[in-house]
Amino acid sequence: MSKSMNSSQRKSFVIYPDADPSLRPTIGRRTILVTGGAGFIGSHLCDALLSDGHKVVAFDNFDPFYGRDVKMRNLEASLAHPNFTLVEGDIRAAIAYEAADYGIFNLGNSRVVTLEELVTSLETAFKTTALRDRQPMQPGDVVQTCANVDKAGRSLDYHPSTPLADGLTEFHEWLEREMSSTTTH
Repeated sequence: MSKSMNSSQRKSFVIYPDADPSLRPTIGRRTILVTGGAGFIGSHLCDALLSDGHKVVAFDNFDPFYGRDVKMRNLEASLAHPNFTLVEGDIRAAIAYEAADYGIFNLGNSRVVTLEELVTSLETAFKTTALRDRQPMQPGDVVQTCANVDKAGRSLDYHPSTPLADGLTEFHEWLEREMSSTTTH
């Protein structure tokens, strides 16, 4: 099911489906690389970009956070689209794509969210109480972070509007559906 590659590439990533992506028809706009493309957010982004007429390359390492079957279900619609390519592998191995003319975008929400707000929102969405174990900052922790989405706004008309609490509730509902469908299969 993988595209023919040289031996060093084969160790790094796999491309689905078998068709060479360069042979697929392009419908105009841009080719966009979506990292984490098989996850909840990434797969929805792929669907939206394909609907907008873009050619999409989804890159995902299929880490075990979600089962492989869940991620493949996330991509069912995209995999059937002629302008979609799935690349499985570690993003650090994406050197083969380096020379291509891709737009790279940082997607997220540009509103700063405190850890306390995130935990409280998760508690609400998942209808549970978190066990808090406050620790000193760890190496790699940052005091504050947020996504700079200016480029995505200009190029993709991306303007995040879903409040954190609503997005987490939607994610929780999706996760429950996935978990129940996994146990029934």
